[in-house]
Amino acid sequence: MAGTKKCDQVWVVATDETTQLQRLMARNHLQREEAQARINAQLPLSQKCQAATVVINNQGDQVALQKQVTELMRQVTEAMA
Repeated sequence: MAGTKKCDQVWVVATDETTQLQRLMARNHLQREEAQARINAQLPLSQKCQAATVVINNQGDQVALQKQVTELMRQVTEAMA
């Protein structure tokens, strides 16, 4: 991935393709074909995850996501101290 060598860490937030598609359609008020075209225009998630230092699972709700991010930030902060 371009630019990853300039970063200490690369975090990727990942979910399954069906959830990604549904969330994109709902958030941006897109038709299925439009949303799929946007997803297809991006680097495949598998490649993003492969290049990542940390992969955050976003299958759950926002509370679960926030919990993961908070814990990861705590770990990073401790490592930097």
